[in-house]
Amino acid sequence: FPVTIAARIAARAERGDLEAGYWRGSVAMEQGKRQMQRGEIQSDDLGSRKEAMYIAAVGAEEFRLAARFLKPPADKGMPEACERLAEILAQGMGLAPDVKRAAEYYRCAGLGYLKEGRKDEAALVVGKMRGFLPGNHMYVVELYARLITREPSAPWRVPSQLAAEYGQIK
Repeated sequence: FPVTIAARIAARAERGDLEAGYWRGSVAMEQGKRQMQRGEIQSDDLGSRKEAMYIAAVGAEEFRLAARFLKPPADKGMPEACERLAEILAQGMGLAPDVKRAAEYYRCAGLGYLKEGRKDEAALVVGKMRGFLPGNHMYVVELYARLITREPSAPWRVPSQLAAEYGQIK
C-alpha cells in the first residue's frame, strides 16, 4: 500500500524529529481550517446540516492532531510551533479554549522570534496576545518592552565596580 508523505513526516516526528513534528502539525492545522470552512459553507444549506456537522468533526480531529504534533517542538522553544499551538489553544480549535496555556505559548513564540532578531513576527505575536489578554498582562508588557528596548552596546557595570575603578584612577 502507498505511504503518503504526511505519514512519512508523521513517522519522523514520532521518532523525535522536531522539524517534522512542526510540519506535520502545520499541515494538520491547515487541513482542519479547510474542513471547518467547508462545514460552514455546507451548513448554509438546510439539507446539508448533518454533512456539515460531520465535516466540522473531521476538522476538529485535524486540530487535535495538529496540537499533538506541534507540542514537542513548541516545548523545545521553536517559535513557529509555539505560535501555531497558541492559536489552536486560544481559539479552541478542536480543543477546549485554554487562554493561560495559549498566553504561555505566545510568549514562547515572541521570545523566540526576538532571540532570532525577527522583530516583525514578535510584534505580530504581541498583537495576537492583545486580542484575548488585557494590555497590561505581564506577558504582553514583557514582550512589548523587549521589542522596543535596545540592548546596550557595552555590558552594564555594577555600580560598586564602577566606584572601585574610579577610586583606582585617583
